[in-house]
Amino acid sequence: MTKIKKLSDKTINQIAAGEVVDRPASVIKELVENAIDAGATWIFVEIESGGKNCIRISDNGCGMEKSDLQLAIERHATSKLDEENINCINSLGFRGEALPSIGSVSNLTITTRQNDEEHAWSIHISGGEKNDPSPAAREIGTTVEVKDLFVHTPARLKFMRSDATERAHAISLIQEFALCYPHIHFCFASDGETILDCPIVVNEEERLAQLFGAEFAKNMTPVNRRGADISIKGFVGIPTFTHRTSANQHIFINGRSVKDKQIFAAIKAAYANLMTHGFFAAVILHLSIDPYEVDVNVHPAKTEVRLRDPNKVKGFVITAIRSALSSAPASTSTMVVDNVVSVAKSTIQLPAMQNIQPKIPLSFNDNSASHYRTPTPRASYTPSTTTPLSTPSAPAPISMPASISAPTVTEHPLGNALFQIDATYIVAQNSEGLVLIDQHAAHERLVLERMKNSAVHLKSQNLLIPQVIELGAALTTHLLEHVDELSKFGLVIERNGITQIIVRQIPEFLDKDAVEDVLKEIAQMLMKESEANVLESKRDEIWGNIACHSSIRAGRKLSIPEMNAILRQIESTPFAAQCNHGRPTFVVIKPEDLAKIFERTS
Repeated sequence: MTKIKKLSDKTINQIAAGEVVDRPASVIKELVENAIDAGATWIFVEIESGGKNCIRISDNGCGMEKSDLQLAIERHATSKLDEENINCINSLGFRGEALPSIGSVSNLTITTRQNDEEHAWSIHISGGEKNDPSPAAREIGTTVEVKDLFVHTPARLKFMRSDATERAHAISLIQEFALCYPHIHFCFASDGETILDCPIVVNEEERLAQLFGAEFAKNMTPVNRRGADISIKGFVGIPTFTHRTSANQHIFINGRSVKDKQIFAAIKAAYANLMTHGFFAAVILHLSIDPYEVDVNVHPAKTEVRLRDPNKVKGFVITAIRSALSSAPASTSTMVVDNVVSVAKSTIQLPAMQNIQPKIPLSFNDNSASHYRTPTPRASYTPSTTTPLSTPSAPAPISMPASISAPTVTEHPLGNALFQIDATYIVAQNSEGLVLIDQHAAHERLVLERMKNSAVHLKSQNLLIPQVIELGAALTTHLLEHVDELSKFGLVIERNGITQIIVRQIPEFLDKDAVEDVLKEIAQMLMKESEANVLESKRDEIWGNIACHSSIRAGRKLSIPEMNAILRQIESTPFAAQCNHGRPTFVVIKPEDLAKIFERTS
């Protein structure tokens, strides 16, 4: 039997490095956090070969004196932890493992100077072996240089990815820091090329534009909510500004970037019935929570935290996001408008020339542009002073609404309706330009919000003639097991044999012709889910289905007053810029967008 023995400091540090350092980006993370804790206002990160060959991080923080520099490379030596109060963490680094761990798997050099020192001090560590500090030249602050990462643990090198992949991870990390600390100037260079340069900004909107571009910032709306021991600020994307992955969701708790499942779930819940399924919103949230309510010591790399009351935080996040989205002006993502312009330009076709009748002037001596007419047919006719001239082949006259020639004086956010296209889309005009509205998508949102505001239980109406629906044995059984829950949605059903049900009451919003589709969708949902309160947990989804089937359908002709009624309701309804499935309900095409379509230069 093998004897128990105490591990050497070198082995202990290499084991610790396996938890703290797994790639170049994790080294950068630890060192940048140290620079931030040191009070730096600018941090310059340089890497070579994705960080494998060299990582150099310089800052203008407070620096260290000679004695502190010697202690900094010892295990569990830190200035950031109060041993009398270890449950209150107010710094980014507190374990005291980063520098000795990095030094055990690389060639590490630290050069630092405090403001009261005559010169800087430098120390070198290679494979855990330390040299004594020596005088060096440097301004106030610290420079940490890590060369030949994992040179002393070659097996780790096998797990390194390509230079491009490692560089991408480093860029993402610096973006996280820059988002969280707009008062710090971050600069990142790779192989001598500056990739990111983010000077100090006055407001966070500027930092968004620096990192992600002006269009990204335009599609974000601010969120700011304060509670007794928790507050949230940041930005959330409008619901039609969606992405295929969650890469644009950034969560910070007390200045620390974290990946918390509870908060990600809260974001998803906040956007329920607002986004297309399978897409993700862009979110940047800064949460300030009482340090006693957060345990940051649950992961060696400090990327995860444990919340004392996760449900409270989750509910606060949902409320904050919903409040921000509901109070923001109704708008559609600029990406949607860009798609409209792109599609319009790609599908423009000139009309067939043979269908265009040439116009000739009534008089060559008359320069008025209004005196043009189409040549009359050669067929004989008797002129009449009471009826207009026409021929059997002439098209029927187009009747245009009076609002085109005499627009109303009152200006509304979405303008005034002009006409319909294909009995599906409402065309309006406001001060910004042309407004196109999907009548079904818009009305779907209006109905859903009315349902939410009506009561916990949807009001129902009795059917004069109860409706018998054939669902099959399986679906019928699943539905009848949830009769009481269905009544909360305004659906009152009874059994009618093995494969049928009788519907006696339906929600007041729902068209009776859509009852069968709604119940089938709910029954299929019950077959997939096994939890006891599935209908309550899927309440928003069920409301969305009912709203969808209760809305004005595409193909229904509307009068001008009906169209304007929809527009006025959109303007006064929260989340009305998108339907229950996340699709845009309206698009505003500005004059500059029309200029792009028609390739006008002025």
